[in-house]
Amino acid sequence: EFKFTFDVSKCDMIFDELARLGKIKFSHTMPSMDELKRRAYCKFHNTFSHATNDCNVLRRQIQSAINK
Repeated sequence: EFKFTFDVSKCDMIFDELARLGKIKFSHTMPSMDELKRRAYCKFHNTFSHATNDCNVLRRQIQSAINK
């Protein structure tokens, strides 16, 4: 089983900070705040299939960076 050494409930905030620092590049436009209130959205994948905090790919990438 994959172990995380950080608070996975903070993935959304970690993504925002990494984007602000220019460490994550993305070309999609974020949905409106109104859309985001109504359904789960993953900023990393630009999809409404799951929330950023629940994104296993992002979690593993963050953990990989921590491990390095």
